[in-house]
Amino acid sequence: MRPRVSPYRNEAAVEWHVIEPLLAKLGYAKDDVAPKYPVVFQQGRKGRHHEADHAIFSGRPHGRQTSLFVAEAKRPGEPGWTTKDQAESYQHALRAPFLMIVDGETIEVWQYQSAGESECVFGPVPIAELDRHFADLSLILSKDAAIAHREKLRGPNARATAEDWSAYVNAELDRLDRFGFLVERSLTGAVVAPHVGPPGPSHLGSVDLTAHFPSGCAITAPSGFGKT
Repeated sequence: MRPRVSPYRNEAAVEWHVIEPLLAKLGYAKDDVAPKYPVVFQQGRKGRHHEADHAIFSGRPHGRQTSLFVAEAKRPGEPGWTTKDQAESYQHALRAPFLMIVDGETIEVWQYQSAGESECVFGPVPIAELDRHFADLSLILSKDAAIAHREKLRGPNARATAEDWSAYVNAELDRLDRFGFLVERSLTGAVVAPHVGPPGPSHLGSVDLTAHFPSGCAITAPSGFGKT
């Protein structure tokens, strides 16, 4: 049996006949795709410029904030690990969550992992069988899917999280709700600092406390008097 020979003999053929039509089918407009995108690994005069075969973005402006994946072409028979290592360096420099590698025979997709090695999430799939597996590829690399995945990678603002007490308040409400009952207390001698506002009522039911003091207050009483 004669070995199957790829019709794509070089990188240019792979880019032209496989990668570019595939990107269009995945929903990317021409403005989302930057061929031969320059990548700088070191800022400054000595920084060496490299080019990713194709850098794919969610839109303009092209940069780290909008990068989705890097698509690299390689000629059939070229060692896969050499292309992957080089392509991953472009992927990391652009902060792109995915990397697609296509040669004249197969296609595979790698997902960047912040801790540990990248993970292969699609393929290797023979190009001749790509139509049969296109739905699986779309779930990962279609424009909407890639944008959604990138948004999930964005961590919460640490300062906003530190200043947000809602999780604590909700946890306390859930904890107290387990008891299933509420004993109203009568509060007396409400005092308000002059710069905050007028004095509160001399007698106030505990259920009305937040209505009179929406910005918060402090309740003082001996232990066991039901302050909680």
